[in-house]
This record gives sequence, C-alpha cells and structure tokens, in this order.
Amino acid sequence: MSNPWHAPVSSCGRRGGLGERTGRVAELSAQRRLVYRLLSDGKPRSSADIAAELHLCDPRAVIRDLRKAGFPIGDEWVKGERSHFKHYFVRKGGVR
Repeated sequence: MSNPWHAPVSSCGRRGGLGERTGRVAELSAQRRLVYRLLSDGKPRSSADIAAELHLCDPRAVIRDLRKAGFPIGDEWVKGERSHFKHYFVRKGGVR
C-alpha cells in the first residue's frame, strides 16, 4: 500500500500491522520492535534514555501501545531531589 493513511485501522487505533493480536515480537512495527528489544536486555531505562538511544520522539506512546498489545512492560518511579521519572523494563518471562 503506497499511502499508510489508507491502511486499515487496527484494534489499538493505529494503522498497519502491529502484532497486537498475536503478541509476537516478529510481527511488531519497527519502532515497537526496537523499543521492546532494547528493554528486553534487563536494564531499566527512562523515556529520555530510550529517546536518545533510538532517536524516537515519544517512546512513552510506543510503550503504551506495547502494553495495550499485551507485552509485559513494567515501570518503577525513580525519585531524585528535584525530579522524578519512570524507568521502563520488560518483566521477567516477557519474551514471547
């Protein structure tokens, strides 16, 4: 399909094949696959870390879509003296 905006809308409200129905990594879009594989290494990362490493504008939206598709993405709050943010990671036993 030459124009992605004419692709059918998936159950997650996005266009194109996302792998959300089967939950398999191989069927994810390129951005979702990159984020999932990055988080699968066991090292918790902030959205800023993910954005810098993968050159993504909004990794939180990709994480939201992965969760909606059934992928086990966990998070934990990190609190500093003047800020707080989340670290994201794949929960154990999460690779499908």
